[in-house]
Amino acid sequence: MSLRMLLQKNNIATINGGTFNADGYNAFENRYYQSGYNAGQLTVANGNFIGNLLSGDGATTSISGGAFTDLANAVKYATDGATIKLASDVALQDRLEITDGKALTLDLNGHNISRANSVIAVKHGNLTVTGKGKIYETTPNLGAITLWGSNNEDDANYSVVTVGKDVTLEAWAPIFVTPYQPSGAPYAYGVIVNVNGATLNSLRDTNSDGGSAIYMNGQMTHAKNATQFNLNNATLTAAGGEGMYLAGYAETTITGGSIVGDQTGIEIRAGVLNINGATVTGNGTPTSITPNGNGSTADGAGVAVMQHTTKLPITVTISDGIISGYTGLLESNPQKNSAEDIAKVSVNVTGGKFTAINDGVNAVSSDDERIFLTGGTYSVDPTAYVASGAIARKDGDAQYTVVPKS
Repeated sequence: MSLRMLLQKNNIATINGGTFNADGYNAFENRYYQSGYNAGQLTVANGNFIGNLLSGDGATTSISGGAFTDLANAVKYATDGATIKLASDVALQDRLEITDGKALTLDLNGHNISRANSVIAVKHGNLTVTGKGKIYETTPNLGAITLWGSNNEDDANYSVVTVGKDVTLEAWAPIFVTPYQPSGAPYAYGVIVNVNGATLNSLRDTNSDGGSAIYMNGQMTHAKNATQFNLNNATLTAAGGEGMYLAGYAETTITGGSIVGDQTGIEIRAGVLNINGATVTGNGTPTSITPNGNGSTADGAGVAVMQHTTKLPITVTISDGIISGYTGLLESNPQKNSAEDIAKVSVNVTGGKFTAINDGVNAVSSDDERIFLTGGTYSVDPTAYVASGAIARKDGDAQYTVVPKS
């Protein structure tokens, strides 16, 4: 009886040695290759088949001591907790999708992954990207890594992405949370994004429209189990757009790093934003922008607080950082939402440096005449927005410091 027949009869998948050509069993796929199948050579070692199993995108990846020539198959057959290490650049024909709930580490290992647009989609899983390298769109239009959440509000940690130091993402929206649907309200329960020292570059699309380095679709309105963005010493840039566009409800914490947008540094329209030290710059100057269009409603702000037509709560806390723009910090109501809705907006500044640039005249401004400053330094007198119990003290020709009243 041949070895192949023996395996079929007894359903044995553990073999301790040997080399087989295409007419052999592939433990990763749990099936046999028939004679003539272009599988390449399969080598058995310690019970695992390894070798160049399938050809597809032309790159070689290694996993658990084995090797694949197709990245999608490496992802498909990897076990939970596995690391997939690139051995060459990958030019994908189809979007790489993570949908099976596994935790995987993708080690770029000095190589790049590219696709025309929409490179990687995480629709249920835990993806960690490490190693020096880049994931990018060759014709920017959507995202480098796009995330879908669960429709079940109790599904925690449903889609988790962690992007490490030395990784670069380049796309119209390098990180995009957008389970878009043309009608009805979609959900993004259990989405978590950690950006730890990575670089995210937003590029103009094929129509030259600017995007955002991190884009949160405005259709997501649930506060329970909301999307979380955790940025630690990350570098975000946006050609023609916003460093971060937080239209949907999300909880965002930023510690260190740099966020620069050609229009606005950060625009939040729903959710929670905590800035614990970062350089945030909006390089635009105010123009006439249609409220609630497909993108920013502000231009030229370092941080813009603009409640969406969804009328959801916004809580912004800034304790440290350097915030610059035509208006450094801008709170506005372009939607003309009611006073009851705008009452859900809370802005608290306890520290940081706020500067008007590009001939701007306000380091901080509020269309609703909010009182929210208890600390920080300002290039323009912020007295109109200083909270009770504090005062703006002039410390030179071009700086005011908000301090407690003596």
